[in-house]
Amino acid sequence: MNYSIYATFIITFFCVIAYYKRMSLFSPLVLNCFAWGVSFVPGIFFYTDYYPITNSVFTAWMVWFFITSILFIIFEPQKPARFKELCNSKLEIRFNYQYVVYILAFILVYRIWVVGSSGQSQFFLNLRLATMNEIGYQTIGLIGQFYPLILALFVFENIYESKKNQAKRIALWVWMALFALAVMGKFAILTPILIWIGIKISKKEITVKNIFIIVIFTLLFMIFMQLIRSDGKTSVDYFKLLSVYTYSPIVGLGYVNFNLSPLFGANSLRLLYAIGYALGLNGPPVNLIFPYVEIPNLTNVYTVLYPFYIDFKIGGVLIFSVIYGCVFGLLYKGVNFKNTFFIALYFIFIPALFTQFFVESLFSLLSFNIQVTFCLLVIFIISRKSDANC
Repeated sequence: MNYSIYATFIITFFCVIAYYKRMSLFSPLVLNCFAWGVSFVPGIFFYTDYYPITNSVFTAWMVWFFITSILFIIFEPQKPARFKELCNSKLEIRFNYQYVVYILAFILVYRIWVVGSSGQSQFFLNLRLATMNEIGYQTIGLIGQFYPLILALFVFENIYESKKNQAKRIALWVWMALFALAVMGKFAILTPILIWIGIKISKKEITVKNIFIIVIFTLLFMIFMQLIRSDGKTSVDYFKLLSVYTYSPIVGLGYVNFNLSPLFGANSLRLLYAIGYALGLNGPPVNLIFPYVEIPNLTNVYTVLYPFYIDFKIGGVLIFSVIYGCVFGLLYKGVNFKNTFFIALYFIFIPALFTQFFVESLFSLLSFNIQVTFCLLVIFIISRKSDANC
């Protein structure tokens, strides 16, 4: 049974609701539909290349999608505040910190050279294997710890975009591009682009056509990254490669045959076990790089459902879908509080919502999310009103 067809009909139904309720393109419901459409639409065409989606996984997906979508509809503001109204008093950081960012960028370039040149494989593959903490590979080191701060600054400066902060925005783009190169990760590419698109949509400064073009070029660049970091020993079917990153995760979840940890809720409660491990109370937390399964193509990403489904089955999917729905629904509704901190935080978490078809990153990266939220809060506290208009 090709579950992708049924899923596409369900997603389309909620898209129609979003259309008639005139929801923004960056509202949680629209992003939810788009994220899962990215997975299931390719599945209609590549269904025969993979094992079938299991009944239990599709049931879990329906529970997740229906609950999150319904909650997003419930929390949708009746009269969403206009973004322009949220920034009548433009904020700025009265410090030319772009020079510091460029210094950090030079350090990052140096670490990229060191890590890429010192491994056992080719340059770009060395960078990727280092990110995966493979034995015998160096890492980029402490410079990577600046990422939460840089991301928070990136969101802040793009929300309050002006000619006055152009130099800062350029510096932040440069650093984030270098970081994506350093970790050779697709998520590091997607994050700033998705955030930037979301901000532009909210300001009504970008067209659907331009969004489509940017998305296409982003996908092409991600494929290019995959090619340059590979060992070059195998030929590449580009269309099948696209299906590996979109459709295969939902299939792979049904064929996971490993248990990474005996700890209760090891994946869902990873942060607690990481803290416990640091205090010597329990064993190490699960690695965020998962083993591969054959479906028959290899995949090691299993959608947002993975930690909750593996730990607690359908019950876990149900509980955490409610949490997801409330978190993103309330953040988006918080825009009506006329405080840009809420919408800035929503933009920061947009990648977690958009990449549900690929990986879970709200709880799995909870420590990072707490750090970037704290950095954003500090930025808003130290910022001051500017005379410039939004």
